[in-house]
Amino acid sequence: MGERASIHKEAVQEAQINHVNSRAQSLIDDWAVLAHKAGDDGVTFGYARRGKGVNTPLLREMIDPDRDKLNPTQLQFRAPRSLRDVEPGVLLVTKSPEED
Repeated sequence: MGERASIHKEAVQEAQINHVNSRAQSLIDDWAVLAHKAGDDGVTFGYARRGKGVNTPLLREMIDPDRDKLNPTQLQFRAPRSLRDVEPGVLLVTKSPEED
């Protein structure tokens, strides 16, 4: 990721590249810890919230009903599932046909 950041723009500073590398490695390490702990506890990850053989989802929703029970590491792994979560608000200006 850091290499990709460095070739994306010539103006990327070394500190930014290092930050990207560090953040990516930190997320990978945290995910591995969660996955290993879940496996040790007999938990099965899956894409469905509670599907056949799935005890816990791989990613949480932004407004997860269990968020109060999650630790800060688990809260890092959330993703929006609705366009209203990822698209900016749009201001609509309406006009009547007579205004043309």
